[in-house]
Amino acid sequence: MKQATKVSRPERFLDDAGQLLKQDLSMPFGGGRRVCVGETFSRHVTYLFLSALLQNFTFAAPAGRPIPKPDDVISGFTLSPPDFWVKVIPRN
Repeated sequence: MKQATKVSRPERFLDDAGQLLKQDLSMPFGGGRRVCVGETFSRHVTYLFLSALLQNFTFAAPAGRPIPKPDDVISGFTLSPPDFWVKVIPRN
């Protein structure tokens, strides 16, 4: 059933308790007929890059420097974590 687009219904974005619904509606590679042809390639390259980093290095928080919580984000055009320090130790 098609909904009227010119009628404001803010309750569509609220749950039963009246809280804002958190939905991940991002589609970084598009969708449907116009989906990005490089999606599979870029996902594989990202996987290989991250797995190589994790195989060759140990990542830790430096002493006295806390790592931000996952909910700590900086809002803007995109969401990003706040700046933080990471100690990268080569594995033998």
